[in-house]
Amino acid sequence: MFVRPHTPIVDCPLAHGPSPRPSCALPFLFLQVARSVEFVQSGVTHLQSAKATQRKTRKWMCCALILGIIIIIAVVIATVGVVHGF
Repeated sequence: MFVRPHTPIVDCPLAHGPSPRPSCALPFLFLQVARSVEFVQSGVTHLQSAKATQRKTRKWMCCALILGIIIIIAVVIATVGVVHGF
């Protein structure tokens, strides 16, 4: 796209979307890049908090699983002991 050097860029109505004028293409592109940077930073923040939550949840899930296995083993040992008269 060819932009004339004497074409003013300031009169571009960026709030109304892309304009067919070549002088508006570059500022509009910069605006979109800035908005995408904000979205990416927000996404990174959400991913970091999700990762921390997942670690906590995984830790408690492992603890609950180990405790469940111990309870099942204790019940099986108690049942076998009662059946065999221990």
